[in-house]
Amino acid sequence: MVGAMSAARRLVRRFPYDIVHACLAAVILVSFASWAPQQATAQRTDSHSAPQPKSDTSVILEVSATDFQIGPQQDYLYLRVFADHSAEAQTIKRKTVTDKAVLTTRNRKLTEDEFTEIQHLTEEPEMLKLDALYKQRIGLVLDVFTSLRIKIRRADHQQELEVIAFAPEEARRRQHPYPEPLVKLGCTIDKVRSEIIAERGDFDDECLRVLGMSHSTPR
Repeated sequence: MVGAMSAARRLVRRFPYDIVHACLAAVILVSFASWAPQQATAQRTDSHSAPQPKSDTSVILEVSATDFQIGPQQDYLYLRVFADHSAEAQTIKRKTVTDKAVLTTRNRKLTEDEFTEIQHLTEEPEMLKLDALYKQRIGLVLDVFTSLRIKIRRADHQQELEVIAFAPEEARRRQHPYPEPLVKLGCTIDKVRSEIIAERGDFDDECLRVLGMSHSTPR
């Protein structure tokens, strides 16, 4: 060990003092350069991620959404329902369409009737017959729409659906109606979400029909 330290000191004396320090500085800069992007990426991921569920096994229904519009695309939690009757959803606010979105998570405890409605709906045998993707882009403005990714968690498996620009009344008008179970599922998701975030639901006639509501019903 003593011999090694002496050899190291002789090596340092052999090179000018400023060269040694320049080499050390280069090593530090290279190490920082490789570390910094990793840290920045992790921070960006954390700041834009949806809230994590309390337990994967406690979630019975999860819906994530992506808004496609003039501004940047935005991912957010559309709805998540837990087995303990609690539910959560995120709202989006922007000052302008090009500004970074501010996400706010809202929480609410579902009533027994609300929870039972969702539970029975997701357990319907007809729900298993739905396709994995419904990609009709039938919005009035093709560049502005929302894509919903729906996960229904059951004891033996997880069913996943993606629905682009959910609009059951417009789909029926264009003679491409959704299957009835999908209309019930999508409209119920919208109804529960509107109650959680305390915003008036904008339901079309097909949703009013399957939800047993009318235009005069408070929403």
